[in-house]
Amino acid sequence: VSIYDSKDALVSQWETGSGHGISYKAFTPDNSMNGQKYPLVVLLHGKYSGSSNGEQVSDTDFYRWSSDEFQSRFDSTGSAYILAPRCPGGDSSSWSVEGHHSDLKKLIDSFIAEHSASIDTSRIYLIGWSKGGAGTVKMAVKYPGFFAALIVIAPHYTVNENHLKALSNVPIWLVACKDDITATYATMSKAFWNTLKDTTNVPSSCRFTTFEKYNYYDSSSHYVHHAVGYDLLNQPSDCGMYTENAKGQYIEINESSTIITWLSSISLGEI
Repeated sequence: VSIYDSKDALVSQWETGSGHGISYKAFTPDNSMNGQKYPLVVLLHGKYSGSSNGEQVSDTDFYRWSSDEFQSRFDSTGSAYILAPRCPGGDSSSWSVEGHHSDLKKLIDSFIAEHSASIDTSRIYLIGWSKGGAGTVKMAVKYPGFFAALIVIAPHYTVNENHLKALSNVPIWLVACKDDITATYATMSKAFWNTLKDTTNVPSSCRFTTFEKYNYYDSSSHYVHHAVGYDLLNQPSDCGMYTENAKGQYIEINESSTIITWLSSISLGEI
């Protein structure tokens, strides 16, 4: 299905499932039975993106990642599995609550086992925004050596130096907006980045994308996960997007250098 097809056509590609007390939506590559191994991307939604199962995909623009064009950016495989679990309790809870993490890990393990012939376990990636961003960090700390790379978007998370020290060998792409008043930029995202720069062993592989402003739906700058749903491409010229690595070097975003191409280039033990 093309990115130029309807939203309904793209969303319809995602199957519904449940396990270990967690419902989910999942995208399976068309060629998953051809003997090739594909990456697995796991998406952790923010606190108010899980009122019902499916909302974590349809209301966040991550359904675009199932398009032929976006799937083709997964280098070497040309596709990837995507698993988007809905947090138990919906809007009354969030993925930052550590009590959910054991069941979430069981769900991921079960999904991998179900598709064991076609998932590359050296290329499992975790993405989360807002409270899901906090959950992304905590999950990666709790299960070291499991996730090859992380994307952390507008994290509603008070930086913990011990967490980032534990993740010092993990490539991390952080995305945030300077106008965000929900996950405040100075005390959350910028503090996260400053601590990461001091603790990472892979500075060339870490990224920080900032927006001077980002307006979506209700004009909130907390919704920068929609920019990631577009793979950081086609952003308004006045949004002030800027990306650097942890060495302070500018990173250009273009069709051949996106957040998906970065993600898909990383495997466990190869950084």
